[in-house]
Amino acid sequence: MRLVHAAKVIKRTMYIFFGFILVFYTATEVGPSLYRDIFPAPPEERPVLYKFSPIVFSTVSDYPSGENGIDLSNTKIIYRRNAQLDWTSLPQKTIKLYAINQNLPEDIDYLQTAKGVALFLGYSDLNLVSTGVSDDKYIWGVPEDEILFVINKKNKKMEQKINSISKLKNYLTSGEFVNAEFVTNNVKQFMVNSKKFNQQEIQNTQFESTFLRFEGESLVETPILSSEIAYVKAYNPLNGKKIVGNNYETPSNFMYVSSLRPEIAASKKNYRFPRFSIYKNEYVEVFNGELFDLDPLPNVIDRVINSKDFVIRGITFNDFPHNGNRPKIFKIENISIESFEIAYFDDFQDGFGKNSIVQPIYLFKGNFDTSTGQRGKIILYAPAISPKYYN
Repeated sequence: MRLVHAAKVIKRTMYIFFGFILVFYTATEVGPSLYRDIFPAPPEERPVLYKFSPIVFSTVSDYPSGENGIDLSNTKIIYRRNAQLDWTSLPQKTIKLYAINQNLPEDIDYLQTAKGVALFLGYSDLNLVSTGVSDDKYIWGVPEDEILFVINKKNKKMEQKINSISKLKNYLTSGEFVNAEFVTNNVKQFMVNSKKFNQQEIQNTQFESTFLRFEGESLVETPILSSEIAYVKAYNPLNGKKIVGNNYETPSNFMYVSSLRPEIAASKKNYRFPRFSIYKNEYVEVFNGELFDLDPLPNVIDRVINSKDFVIRGITFNDFPHNGNRPKIFKIENISIESFEIAYFDDFQDGFGKNSIVQPIYLFKGNFDTSTGQRGKIILYAPAISPKYYN
């Protein structure tokens, strides 16, 4: 009996000992980890090392916001929750800031480079009407076609302007549409010959093409199989993000691309790209490459919906010609936000705009309808950096 009693005592003692060990292990090892899983600590706030001014959006008369043409007073803004509007899908919630590099060496032989670009476009020295002595612009022109190729000597911006693009109708290949591959290849060839972009930059450029046809003297959007000309927006990347300006629909690099009749192509080469703008800034990191927190998308969406804290930077009417025939004043009744992306904003004003720092923005794409029944696509910009960094 004594042995049986002793065995029970020993057994009970062992239970108590191992139970104590288990409780001790749970309290010191498993418990804290489990508590942290259930009640995670708030993320540690990084100290704010740098402060700067918020983005100043320039007024654009073609796409005004507020009282200058577009009435938003009774606009209902709808945020369609979907995969394209998922804040958690952003791989990074921080971003670098940049400034325009103003210390580039002067190209004293740029006239020779400019002549090479002009030759690619079909101009000769006989067409050179200005060497920029008085106005800092190289200008080539064909008076009978009312077409000018202009290069700004200071910032190297290239533009081709034509008084009436409808002249192009006489030179197009009848019955043939401009296919996507033809357009992309021609745009890339132009970018190479502009001497502004290396192969890697061209490869990384994001292209958005709209296909058009002539309707009288105007261009209207059309399916690709009935197109006569393409309008291509070329967005150069910075840190993997688009660089956009004051008007999303006319970025710093855009061009119209056409397919000329073979017998015309040699003498009217400049009509391959009847209108275009080619411009490129060089950028440098600021604040020692510091990463800045983005303002979380839900916060920005809340401000956009409730405070209308955004600017309109692109409107395309579904039922209006491409070349700008739209009502001067109209009321937007509904805006449906369908997708977003992070982009960098640079206002491209002769190389030095209002914003000394090139900052990220939320770029919202959506649809709208007006009080008079028009519908179309709309682009909204909103600052993307957390307000805690602003002066």
